[in-house]
Amino acid sequence: MTVVGFIPGLDVISDAYFLGRAILDVVQGRGSWADVAMNAAFLLAPAVGGAYFRAAKTALNVAEGLGDAGKVARRGSNVAEAAQDLRNGDKVAGGAKLADDVVRGGKNLPEDFERSLKKGISGRSAPGKSDLDLLKGAPGSKPVPHNQYGSTTVGQIRAQGGDVIATPSTRPYDPWHVTIVPGPGGVDPLSALFRPTKHNPFA
Repeated sequence: MTVVGFIPGLDVISDAYFLGRAILDVVQGRGSWADVAMNAAFLLAPAVGGAYFRAAKTALNVAEGLGDAGKVARRGSNVAEAAQDLRNGDKVAGGAKLADDVVRGGKNLPEDFERSLKKGISGRSAPGKSDLDLLKGAPGSKPVPHNQYGSTTVGQIRAQGGDVIATPSTRPYDPWHVTIVPGPGGVDPLSALFRPTKHNPFA
């Protein structure tokens, strides 16, 4: 079936097969809803291509480890809706628009991003919020602790082929937490978007 996925016109059959297998694995206790979401995304968004969703798998794995917020992303009834959000060209999961700011504390050197790849590259973003809003944090959450920070927009990250996935956390509480997914060019061009860094007035 994997070979079928490389044959034009038959790849959708392969995607449907693997989606069914992912759901069966969940029923049998051997899989996760994050894998189901990924396979649904492959099936529902062929125009975007598989490479983008493979990169986004890191973000979905992060969501799989969250508390109540993560459970929303794992529910099978929301898989198709989540996949359509990922497919939509003018917003990302969580409703963020291309013009929305994304901030990330620290020096934001390429090696900083490289170290964060395994667990997911963290940042903050929320619809309509400024850099200062994001640095301060939502009510009940803590400010970004680093002395310096970098900022860019959802649109600039998407222009590189990457994305910003809403992954709100409960411990510590941060409803504006996002996972940043690099584009095909890797962490170097992503790092450049967040540099030069600026002083964080809340540190």
